[in-house]
Amino acid sequence: MAVRIVEDEPKLGFPIQRSSHEKVAILLATLENTLAVDLLKKFDAQDVKRILESTAKLGPLTSGDVVPLVDEFADQFSEALGISAGHEQLLRLLESAFTPDEILDFLGKSKTTAKAFSWSRLVLGMEERLVPYLLDEHPQTAAFILSRVSPDLAARCLEILPSDLKTTVTTRMIKLGDARPRVLEILERVLQEDVLGEKVSANDNGRLDKLASIINRLDRRDADAILMEVTKVNAEDGAKLRKLIFMFEDIAKLSISHRAKLLDRVPTDLVIAALFGAAMELREAFLSSLSARTRRMVESELPADQGQPRKDTVDSRRKIAELAIASAKAGDISLPDADAIVASEAK
Repeated sequence: MAVRIVEDEPKLGFPIQRSSHEKVAILLATLENTLAVDLLKKFDAQDVKRILESTAKLGPLTSGDVVPLVDEFADQFSEALGISAGHEQLLRLLESAFTPDEILDFLGKSKTTAKAFSWSRLVLGMEERLVPYLLDEHPQTAAFILSRVSPDLAARCLEILPSDLKTTVTTRMIKLGDARPRVLEILERVLQEDVLGEKVSANDNGRLDKLASIINRLDRRDADAILMEVTKVNAEDGAKLRKLIFMFEDIAKLSISHRAKLLDRVPTDLVIAALFGAAMELREAFLSSLSARTRRMVESELPADQGQPRKDTVDSRRKIAELAIASAKAGDISLPDADAIVASEAK
């Protein structure tokens, strides 16, 4: 049942007299997003509309705006922080809580209004619609589109593309230039019509980071093939890109101390899932870096032989690799030297 907001009588002590909807907007802005969304869902559509409208009038807020509300609604709230609530924050909450059509209703807009194009609307699962479109386009256009969508969707599309086109597209992604506004507008309109049925860095480093994020989601064979082709086209770009590639198997190449430090942060169930189907050498590298107690727990759950990967094995391996990359960026561990890895693999 939806909650209704009832306007209360003005109270003494408020620096500024706030309506009930303004008070709700201020309090929602002080809450963690998940809790705020859960509360927002309990109001009826009319109140949501009024809360949203009220945020546009609030302006920057300070602790002086919050403290009286804290005293009124929660006696145990002893300290309030200065915040800045605004129209955009409530819009983000709305987008998390309601469908686009419901939001249009709250804003008093027609449901028939065409949705604005956003690259974020191209999501994983749309590859079956997007790939045929890419196959009909020039590789430069395909490269530009994959540079704009999420790494997960881009990686899935690359897996499906023919190997020759896959190579051409990935090498073009590094040297992309910004599209002219008019060209971008036309492309977005066509994608909205053909794919949906109804953001990008200007420097090479940004594009290399994006491409690395995509490649790190592929299997080792595809990743190595792409790296090889990129290096053929531009050895410097290939060297830069290789330094950004780190996969689950590379954890065995970490120093013993850094591997132990990394695995100390990985939940045991994630380690177990990741090691199903792993080569014995890699498995031992993991086990030797665990504490004695954790090692016994992991070994008790693993089959005696390599076994077969579980449904959650691929996802678990990706999460561990991503944690390693994040830890390296934070300076907590050092990833193995890319050139040294290439040299050792060549022997």
